[in-house]
Amino acid sequence: MNATSLNSTAGNGSSVLAVDDSPEGAVVLAIQLYYTPALVVLGSAGNCLSVVVFSTAKLRQLSSSYYLAALAISDTGYLVGILMVWLDLVDVALYNEQGACQAIMYLSSVCSFLSVWFVVAFTVERFVAVKYPLHRPAVCTVARARAVLAVVTLVALVLNLPMLLITGPVYISEYDKVACGMRSEFEELASIFNYVDTVLTFVLPVLAITVLNTSIACTVYYLAKVRRAMTRQQRRQDSNGSDFNSVANKRVSSTRGGVMLVKNGEQMELATHGGNARAIRAQHSANTQAKITKMLLLVSTVFVALNLPSYVCRLWVFIKPPTPGDKWLSHLIVLQHISYVLFNTNFGINFVLYCVSGQNFRRALKTMCCPGAGVHRTGRREVSQSTAVSEYQRAAGCSFNSRHRTALNGVWREAHELLPLNISQPQQ
Repeated sequence: MNATSLNSTAGNGSSVLAVDDSPEGAVVLAIQLYYTPALVVLGSAGNCLSVVVFSTAKLRQLSSSYYLAALAISDTGYLVGILMVWLDLVDVALYNEQGACQAIMYLSSVCSFLSVWFVVAFTVERFVAVKYPLHRPAVCTVARARAVLAVVTLVALVLNLPMLLITGPVYISEYDKVACGMRSEFEELASIFNYVDTVLTFVLPVLAITVLNTSIACTVYYLAKVRRAMTRQQRRQDSNGSDFNSVANKRVSSTRGGVMLVKNGEQMELATHGGNARAIRAQHSANTQAKITKMLLLVSTVFVALNLPSYVCRLWVFIKPPTPGDKWLSHLIVLQHISYVLFNTNFGINFVLYCVSGQNFRRALKTMCCPGAGVHRTGRREVSQSTAVSEYQRAAGCSFNSRHRTALNGVWREAHELLPLNISQPQQ
């Protein structure tokens, strides 16, 4: 196996230049030979685990979970196509057989299209949730997510039907072998399809993701800046109040509307009913949406970063086709294969991104793997919060149901830091 004419799968849309016998070609071939199966195995396992986690009862209530689960499924389908192509490197020519060639190319093309537009879909949803939060309950729903996924899937299945016609086993005289590729009699149609595919799977999605992510990031930064400014202003007002100094060291004090909890020289009022409880739930929901936004921003940004080099090389080859005498041809070959490896990596790395940036994902994964982990909390902060709840209940002389206790214990830190309330006058 001195050389290979391994083609990119149709999702990438470009014919990867043949690897020669040069040292650079040997390095590229080694990367493909060992990195590809590791990516397929680990990436597929991570994607399957992601689907299971996003299907848990808690995350299934979020519309974004449906997009990410669908993304994991389409990524796995593309990795299967990569595996079929890789088998040709180890002399298992299933990919080059009639029927299998068309099926694998079609599967890869459909899955690549779906992965791209699923990323666009949840980016649009995040844009609505961040820029127009009042419309989020009506727009960012599970039913709407299912409808969007169904429509995008149908469009992908129809638009990629030409792949069944223009692809097939073709004889390559340079290597004296039959390989899966574009049929010569449909070369003009294949060229048109390639340009359409470039626009639909790269130009439009990348522009949309870049613009939307920029707007989301600016909005998140602005809101965080305003929140910090308001928090500092409130703390200065509290520190200047004479009433605050008189109660700063008290652990618990009763008020007319409920109970005052004091911690670290600051205070937060929690009512057994009324506006304060609703405010805490609203803050908890806002914190959840912020965590989802950060995770999806990372996923879509990594998507663009890993796809960009491959499509740049693709445009380079089609705008200025190389000839055997070009001095830069060997460098282009290495660059194109490296960019192709990065392109493929995008389909197997999302599980890692979820674990790194998704706090809700990590919690759901931990609960799924260790069902008792969510019940026994051993952290210092959780212990102190539980103690504060107990003191609160004894001082107030009232009982909370389990829902109130869960909300209090889960959002103490967020509500304590982000919802400072003015000191109420003590009862006379």
